[in-house]
Amino acid sequence: HAGLGIVLPENPSRYETMAAGELSEHLTLATGKTYPVSRGVVRETRNIFIGRHPKIQELLKEPRSFRKEEWLVQAFGNDTLILTGGTPRGILYAVYEFLENELGVLWLDEWSTHVPRRQEITWNAGLKYSGEPSFACRGVYAYFGADRALRHRFYARNRQNHFHDEKFRSGEAWDRGVSPVIGSPRSCHTFYNYTQNWDQSKYALFSWSAQAQKHLRATSAYGPGQVCLSNPETVRLFAEQLRQYIQADIQYSGKELAPEIYVISPNDNISYCECEQCKAGVRKYGGQAGLLLRFVNALAENIEKDYPQIRLMTTAYVSTKDLPAGIVPHKNVMIQIALLGSE
Repeated sequence: HAGLGIVLPENPSRYETMAAGELSEHLTLATGKTYPVSRGVVRETRNIFIGRHPKIQELLKEPRSFRKEEWLVQAFGNDTLILTGGTPRGILYAVYEFLENELGVLWLDEWSTHVPRRQEITWNAGLKYSGEPSFACRGVYAYFGADRALRHRFYARNRQNHFHDEKFRSGEAWDRGVSPVIGSPRSCHTFYNYTQNWDQSKYALFSWSAQAQKHLRATSAYGPGQVCLSNPETVRLFAEQLRQYIQADIQYSGKELAPEIYVISPNDNISYCECEQCKAGVRKYGGQAGLLLRFVNALAENIEKDYPQIRLMTTAYVSTKDLPAGIVPHKNVMIQIALLGSE
């Protein structure tokens, strides 16, 4: 027994409980000693306070609110440390920041954790740092790896929050406050998903091919076609479907863990609409990217009043990689750079 305790609020959230468990586990790996976790009551001479414990507010003096992934690590002398932040992930990130920066812990792969051995757990009396991840969407798209439980735990500990097209509502990542950051239907090439249920009356909203002299209806995310980005009816139908996706995701995950990024991305081909209105838009903006951006901006404006937290993401990729002229992304629009390497 080390004489150092971990103190949770009297009624901790599941995120605070997970944070305390992760901290206790790694402190024991470092020293071989046990670190008791208590609720509300301070039982040790040296203590680490987690999350929303009243002692934290007392020590900070000023009321402090945190964004979802924002964290704070702060010492009050050699005997008191606070690890706090926002929910669902900020509190846990405070623990991970402390373990990495002060103890040298590294999660190297799904199976391997590096924990330097030490006699005691100590910290600088004036220790203080805070922050939050710089990127809203963080993930590695891998074609191989361990089983899902090990993979999700590894990703979550390394602050990844993007799992490509995986949908989950339980498991190692979920227990650590991570849910799919990208909303329905998927994380790339979504035009097909938005159009797959269109009936024959919507035929004119698919991309016009001058060579084939017909509209090209996509049969998958690969194509063969796109949509007419200039037709206001396309915007209306996409906005209607987008709202349905948002509501379904909120119902599935709950408001706290619901996705806040939705991808509006062309199918994986270059058969963009060649109708006169779309060609005029390409000339106006100096390329296909401007026409796509105008379309995504219109969707963002359509939903921003009802869903101010939602950001739409589209892709700078192949035909849309070049910077457009005379147009910029709406404040709730993100651009994902997706270069193949040959550009």
